[in-house]
Amino acid sequence: LCVLGALRAGSGALPPEKPFNISCWSKNMKDLTCRWTPGAHGETFLHTNYSLKYKLRWYGQDNTCEEYHTVGPHSCRIPKDLALFTPYEIWVEASNRLGSARSDVLTLDILDVVTTDPPPDVHVSRVGD
Repeated sequence: LCVLGALRAGSGALPPEKPFNISCWSKNMKDLTCRWTPGAHGETFLHTNYSLKYKLRWYGQDNTCEEYHTVGPHSCRIPKDLALFTPYEIWVEASNRLGSARSDVLTLDILDVVTTDPPPDVHVSRVGD
């Protein structure tokens, strides 16, 4: 009934569309940061909540990321307790008063997305021509 009322009222309100383009990276294997793009049309004219969910692929329970907006509006950081040598499944759920949508699942191993600090005190010099 609420959905029909919102649509009849001509408010332009829409349920969220499926989030996409999830990308993640880990700094020195100590954390995991992910960002995503909201649904194709973006604006639903209603407040939309985004939750980044993750679990270990074969035996983990669903977890929800808690440190949002760490590198922009659609991002979240998992600060600790990461497993190595076991793939993670990661997805984003979007919800508002008119419905919900779930992204495709991204499967990744932390070791495949790690970025390390550059070596300290590096000097570059030209040799020859």
